Amino acid sequence: MRRAQLFDRGSPVGAVIVYNGVIIARDHNRVEAKKDCTSHAEILCMRRAMQVIGDWRLTSATLYTTLEPCSMCAGAIILSRIPRLVWGLQIFDMALVVLAWTYFLLCALYIRWMLYQGYVQVNPHNY
Repeated sequence: MRRAQLFDRGSPVGAVIVYNGVIIARDHNRVEAKKDCTSHAEILCMRRAMQVIGDWRLTSATLYTTLEPCSMCAGAIILSRIPRLVWGLQIFDMALVVLAWTYFLLCALYIRWMLYQGYVQVNPHNY
């Protein structure tokens, strides 16, 4: 994280995608460096993973990220069919995050997602 913060003066967020047990992509936020509001760690990581496997469907992937994904990243995660998401820290002061996860959990009704926050597993199908 310290290295990520040195490269981009924005938030120190990093992401890693594991596909069939192998790390295929890793990145960090580059919004300030690229002057691009879509250069979040999760988005950049998904783009790289799609290049590596040659498909936009990441159906055997697990995305690990330091913070709870924003609404843009949550939408991209849904569209890329990533079935497992693990994040380390939840942000409680972002109202849009609540809306994003409501949408995310509703979408999980037809695609089986496994969501993890820290070490606590959250399975939306148990609710």
